[in-house]
Amino acid sequence: MTDNEIKQIRQTISRQQAIAKEYGLPKIDETTLALQLAQIRQHIDFDRLLAFDNPNFVHDVYGIHNHVKMGMQEFSDLWYPRSGKSQ
Repeated sequence: MTDNEIKQIRQTISRQQAIAKEYGLPKIDETTLALQLAQIRQHIDFDRLLAFDNPNFVHDVYGIHNHVKMGMQEFSDLWYPRSGKSQ
């Protein structure tokens, strides 16, 4: 994993935590989310994800949390994030 990917994962987690607090959304465990993001990083355009408005960002981050199972490097239930790279 590159330094830039680590930075982007940290930015994603920080933003998720801030949005959850501001809007009363469920908080996602930081370690769990970091591991999930690291697992599927090759499928995510982090620049696009971080540039999203809050509704699209929330859709993708909570979707990732709900559709990435530990040990898998893909999404379950045919779900794919809006910030996903072309397959």
